[in-house]
Amino acid sequence: LFGMLFFLPGNSLLAQETITSTGNYIDFSGSGFAAVPAIYPPPSTNNELTFESWVYIDTLPQDSNWDILYYLTDGWGVYLQQNGKLGFRYRVASAGNWPDLDSNTALSTGEWYHIAVTYSKSAGAMKIYINGELDASSGSSSNMTYISDDRSNLIGARRQNSSSSAYGHFDGRFKHLRICNNARSSVEINDNKSKVVAAETNLLRYYKFDEAQGSTVTDYSDYQKNATLAGDYIWGSDSTLSTPTGSGTENDPYQLDSLDDLQWLSETPSQWGMHYLQNANINASATQAWND
Repeated sequence: LFGMLFFLPGNSLLAQETITSTGNYIDFSGSGFAAVPAIYPPPSTNNELTFESWVYIDTLPQDSNWDILYYLTDGWGVYLQQNGKLGFRYRVASAGNWPDLDSNTALSTGEWYHIAVTYSKSAGAMKIYINGELDASSGSSSNMTYISDDRSNLIGARRQNSSSSAYGHFDGRFKHLRICNNARSSVEINDNKSKVVAAETNLLRYYKFDEAQGSTVTDYSDYQKNATLAGDYIWGSDSTLSTPTGSGTENDPYQLDSLDDLQWLSETPSQWGMHYLQNANINASATQAWND
């Protein structure tokens, strides 16, 4: 049996792809970043924004400057402060001031967190969520600055324009970063934080960081605007599972013999298009509790 899996009993493992505590990630080590192509239509079009990602902090900022998680020059940004608290800000159109919001919770090093920020002019609110729970909110109802040209969009750093040097580098890891031009509800954020979402109208960028090699980060949104890595970065994986026997080719398929082999497959999406040979019926009932 090649390229198709049956698990008995229980649900198909690949019927619902989930984000796990293990798997591939990108690790920026103090001077790396990912350059994101200009986002259009920008969130300022309808004054609605959601940014969310899984992040892992290796080192907190060492001075009063911010370490940047995401920054659009003259637009909006999400950042980490020296005290471990998240910050979120956006630039008001015309006036040029920056309403901002800090999290109440301080994040620690050495731990994965799901973070999300939202802004909605119509709702009059900026919000920060940590691990699916509302952590901080503030009233704000201004127009966001309209940015439609190729200003600098960076993950893990910031710069003044596309030709200037980057600074404010984040020292840590990313996976499953998403940007939407609507303000997701608390229910949507919590329900979807551990799910791989399908491309949809409001999804502007979706970087899984699951490539495990190279300098290109695939955008899984309908816009297909791949990001480009630069500076000091490494691909990593915190999975402790062993690769099944085989190379995944038609003549040498991966040999799937156990539940561990299935878990390896679920956490290695870069290999989903390869060939597999399931050698036995595998009781997959335990997968119902995976990633809960």
